[in-house]
Amino acid sequence: RAQVEGDRFRAGLETLASLPAVGEARGIGMPAAIKLIEDKGSRKPALGLGAKVVAEAGKRGLIMRQRGGADGPPASGDPLCLAPPLMTPAATLDRIVRIAGGIPSWRRQPEAGKPAAGRPDSQGKETVNDPLLKAAETPPNGLSQRAEPVSPLCDVSPQTWRCPWAPPFFVRARRVHTYTLRRRPRMTHLVPTLDHVVINVRDRIDEGAETYRRLGFTLTPRGYHTLGSMNHLAMFGTDYLELIAAPAGNTRRPEILEAPEGLNGLVFGTEDSAATHFAMESAGVPVFPPEEFSRPVSLPEGNRDAVFRTVRLLPGMVPAGRLYFCQHLTRHLVWRDEWRHHANGATAVTRAFIAARDPSDLASLFSRMFGPGAVRPIHGGRTLTVGAARFDIVTPEALHDLFGDAAPDGGGRETFMAALEFRTRSLDAAWRTMERGTVPGARREQDRVIVPAAAAFGATLSFCL
Repeated sequence: RAQVEGDRFRAGLETLASLPAVGEARGIGMPAAIKLIEDKGSRKPALGLGAKVVAEAGKRGLIMRQRGGADGPPASGDPLCLAPPLMTPAATLDRIVRIAGGIPSWRRQPEAGKPAAGRPDSQGKETVNDPLLKAAETPPNGLSQRAEPVSPLCDVSPQTWRCPWAPPFFVRARRVHTYTLRRRPRMTHLVPTLDHVVINVRDRIDEGAETYRRLGFTLTPRGYHTLGSMNHLAMFGTDYLELIAAPAGNTRRPEILEAPEGLNGLVFGTEDSAATHFAMESAGVPVFPPEEFSRPVSLPEGNRDAVFRTVRLLPGMVPAGRLYFCQHLTRHLVWRDEWRHHANGATAVTRAFIAARDPSDLASLFSRMFGPGAVRPIHGGRTLTVGAARFDIVTPEALHDLFGDAAPDGGGRETFMAALEFRTRSLDAAWRTMERGTVPGARREQDRVIVPAAAAFGATLSFCL
């Protein structure tokens, strides 16, 4: 990926070489550097220009770094450095190039012997050599007269400067013309999809794995995250169940060891963690920046690293448990057919149940995350449609009506993640598995098989057609 996307990124930056102040663009993999010069003839370093370009890029949301000099501070004329993360989407790399191409300071530089900006020439006419103003007169090669909007960053084109927080304007020969700001299009909310659900077994990974195998799930080999946790997965068609644990005494994953056993995480899918992070912040939902981690996967052809990027809600946002988004960068290492066949016939997660004394609190958060129409009322609470699944937020009384004594008691918590419903190919297969595994308290009803929370590490399980 570093070679393919790095070549794409570098090719884009090389188009900036047509700008008067750009000498060359070079790089290996994703890191790249841009050399600044006074002019194409002498190719002398452009002293003092780097700091201006870095500052103007920052105003447009693009982070550049001027290479430090021998004495510590950046040396004037040193190259500018760009280092996007390895997993930066191709569209974002192209966007970086567009923003860089719109930076005014390196578009036009005063030529030697020409009068300074605003001074009269020999005919008494005022000349305009200011880089910003001259950029408005003539676009550099390869740039259109009017660039497409780039939100949320300021979009700079030769004749139009557009910022999300101010009216559009253009500058020509020191005259500023403003236009009425048109209403910005309404933000498009994310559509929630289910990636996986998480059962916390704390530091009892061996017992947890044995329990869920007895319940008829085929589990992946144990995985060890670079974050310090470990897991087993039960893979389905497009989602999965995760058993998560951490070694006793581990201090890197307190959200695992300090939380009760049971259903502890509901995870939404995303194909672009950076865009998801921006959407959540725009909706007023506090989230951490995308975090990347990996775990080795043992395959017949050798070991590979499965890589993920997550966007997590800040601690305390959801007392019921953990909510976050997960982007899979190596889906082919996770969804493999040899792990999708289960003795209990499970093919998908269809529902998660959250008990809450006041279901409207969590429903309000989901409405902020996914739009006011995402949540609807149901008997005893609210529900959020999550792709082909749903998250039901119900009162403890409604939870008891659904599952009776098979429901977890919650340990005195006002709100907690309580139960999961799976689609199965056969209720007979699911029930035979429970009988064969002598699962205590399991029962078969007319349209479902229920496993009590006490027999499934604190989470009630239901199997339905």
